[in-house]
Amino acid sequence: MFFILPQYIRTTKRASASEAIRTIFLLRDAVTNYYLQNGVFSLNLDELGISRLNDSERANFRYNIVGTNIDKYEIVADGRISTIAKGIRVVYNIKDNAYKVEYLGETINVSNKQ
Repeated sequence: MFFILPQYIRTTKRASASEAIRTIFLLRDAVTNYYLQNGVFSLNLDELGISRLNDSERANFRYNIVGTNIDKYEIVADGRISTIAKGIRVVYNIKDNAYKVEYLGETINVSNKQ
């Protein structure tokens, strides 16, 4: 019985991380499409047409794009305190085309690349 709860928590956190990963790749596509259409790199979710991601109270994550240009940026998803995603952080790095999932400072193995 004592081993079931940690396994359940790990499984739940992996599912939440998978949600963030799917959204991150939608964001990546939005950044790329904006760049191709406008010729400039934007970190602004409003300009990318996806500001509603952070507006919903039901969302499990808050998303942020940080970087300097289309070849050097990261998309970060931080789990909200009031949801099952609490303590989860997913970081996608465009240069490596890879993401890292952390839960309370420890790396969670979801998959290695997308």
